[in-house]
Amino acid sequence: MKLNALVNLTTLKVTTAFIMTIAMSSALTACAPANEQQTDTQVVQTVKLSPVMTNAKQYTRTFPAEVAAVKTIDLSFEVSGRLINTQLQTGSVANEGEILAQIDPTLFKQRVQEAQTRLNQAARDLKRIEATAKNGLASQSQLDNAKTNFELAEIALSKAEQDLSYTTLSAPFNAQVSERLVENGNYVKAGDIIAKLQDVSLF
Repeated sequence: MKLNALVNLTTLKVTTAFIMTIAMSSALTACAPANEQQTDTQVVQTVKLSPVMTNAKQYTRTFPAEVAAVKTIDLSFEVSGRLINTQLQTGSVANEGEILAQIDPTLFKQRVQEAQTRLNQAARDLKRIEATAKNGLASQSQLDNAKTNFELAEIALSKAEQDLSYTTLSAPFNAQVSERLVENGNYVKAGDIIAKLQDVSLF
């Protein structure tokens, strides 16, 4: 009887404790605000930006160079005469060595012939005096004069031939005629500019 009474008492205590626990839980739930809502908070993360640096090296190169203007020349004769032929046309292009203009060469050809004649005569005189000088029939001064005359005749012939060559003008390089200043038939003096040329060798 005592054992049964003890079991019943223990069971009663456990049941009572269980009921009280449920009651307290219900009371706490009832006391909580009905409209309480939990909101999710979004966390904003701060991002630090840094400039991108490059390790690439920059190089500067220097090259030697020379700046020069286009070569321009004034075309003129070294001798005087009448212009009888010209291929000069403004804007036209001539190759190096091409004949551009010519003055009448008649007088200059005559001078060459005269100089050649004098040289031939001086050569004969020198030969004769050299022969007589060996026989003692000509003095040393006569021999010296004959040699001098021969040398001067050679120089005169060379000058006459050079002047004859000056009656023709050729392009000194590949050139373009930028300006023409005289016409055929005009008398030109030595040094008179008859045209202007521009070098087109590099184009």
